[in-house]
Amino acid sequence: MLKLTKEQARRHREATDLIDSSHTLSYAEVEFVLTHWQEASTVTNPLDSAFFTPVQMAKDLALYASGPRVIDLCAGIGHMSWGFACRYDNDWDRDKPPLQLVCVEKNPHYVAVGQRLLPEATWICGDVFDVLSMGLGRFDTALANPPFGSTALNGRSSPRYRGPLMEYHVIDLAAHLAQLGAFIIPQASAPYLYSGVPRTERNTSARLQQFIRQTGIELGSSAIDATYYLDEWHGLRPSVEMVQADFSEAGHPTSQPARPAAPEPTKATVLADKPGMPDPLF
Repeated sequence: MLKLTKEQARRHREATDLIDSSHTLSYAEVEFVLTHWQEASTVTNPLDSAFFTPVQMAKDLALYASGPRVIDLCAGIGHMSWGFACRYDNDWDRDKPPLQLVCVEKNPHYVAVGQRLLPEATWICGDVFDVLSMGLGRFDTALANPPFGSTALNGRSSPRYRGPLMEYHVIDLAAHLAQLGAFIIPQASAPYLYSGVPRTERNTSARLQQFIRQTGIELGSSAIDATYYLDEWHGLRPSVEMVQADFSEAGHPTSQPARPAAPEPTKATVLADKPGMPDPLF
């Protein structure tokens, strides 16, 4: 388990006090908890391989999601869902339908915290590999910052992908649930190396090609440099990319209406205009 600094422990204790309080949490208090509640405080964290999404990163990835019905896979305590809810509540469309958030998370401790932070969401304490049997229906967008690598597989598999990487299994599951997807995955699993490199490079790895061949899913880059958030992760500085997908192009048509064009990423998070980047899907 990660050893916390005195400052991290102090802020985690403050976040825990807010969770345990009886009042309705304000926007600022929810943001404080999401920023400072330490996933490493749970004894199961090494087994869960859970690393919570930085708050601003979750907000920026939400630029590549749309629609009122959203599912968050491997939701943790709700960073990704909260980031999208902030975008949805503050956009210019005042005639949009109410937001419907569904958060799926197997760690009951995380679910309990998430229910406190996002009581408006439907929280399901369950394994992501069981999600297709839950009868949840179709979604406009699926979000996920899943565990990376093969540590969380335990012999399970998504419908089509048969490789070893958890992130690809979660994306395959998302493709059976939603029209669109927005994900945080290891840089080595992304279709393009964009973050922290001088020039965009296409990833031609055998594992990525296996994923595409088995699922028909083509991932697109978000064109946001993930190194901007490196200091905001808890206890590590991961090499990741933010990616997107249009699952209707991978043989999963949906009755959902056509999506509107997504806004451009915020200026602060696009660190460089790098040549060689294909047009984003959104």
